[in-house]
Parts: sequence; C-alpha cells; structure tokens
Amino acid sequence: MSTNENLNPVFFYSAKSDVEAEIIISKLKASGIEAFLKRDDLGAVSKLYTGQSTTGADIYVPYAALTDANNILSINEADIPPFNGEETSKPQFSKGFIKKIVVLGALIIILTVAIYIATRLS
Repeated sequence: MSTNENLNPVFFYSAKSDVEAEIIISKLKASGIEAFLKRDDLGAVSKLYTGQSTTGADIYVPYAALTDANNILSINEADIPPFNGEETSKPQFSKGFIKKIVVLGALIIILTVAIYIATRLS
C-alpha cells in the first residue's frame, strides 16, 4: 500500500452522541492519532439549531492508524466490575433540594390557578 493510501481516512467508530465522539477523539489525539468527525446531514442541522447532534457522528482515522486506534479504545474485561443484578447507587437528594422542588411546584400550581381565575373574571 502506498503512503497516500495509508493516510486516507477510514471509518473507525459510530458514536451515539457528540459527547461520546468528543471523548473518543480526545483519547485518539492524545495518543497522536489524528481523528475526524463526520455527521450526516440531519445531524449537522440538529447540531446547528440545538447545539447537539441527534443522530450521533462517525469517527474516521487514517488507515495506517486503524490498529492503534482499536488498541487505544479496547476495553479490558477485567476492568469492568461484574453485574450482580442490583443497582450500585441510587440518586441521593438533600432535604433542602426536595423542599425547593415542592415549593416550586406549589408556586406553579398557585400561578396557574390565579391566571385561570383572572382570565375567567375578565
């Protein structure tokens, strides 16, 4: 294979979100591998309007770096804790946070009722 063919970008990974794509590209670039992001037309439009692609993105790397890129992103199964069917953590909310949510909900209900009454009286 010629040097030019080794530098041609090839498909490497299909990220499901912009965040995932940016993390992977950062890992690759930190290891000296140039990575390119490509979105389909719908993803590019949604990124323009919402700041986030709804269709994810494809990551491309040079052909010569494909094996190294796979090695960088490979997951060692020994590093993954076994799943025993139980939740490992549940969200914890402080009492102050819960009180704020309750008060906010009550205010929304009161405002909604006040607006309804005001529109019925006019």
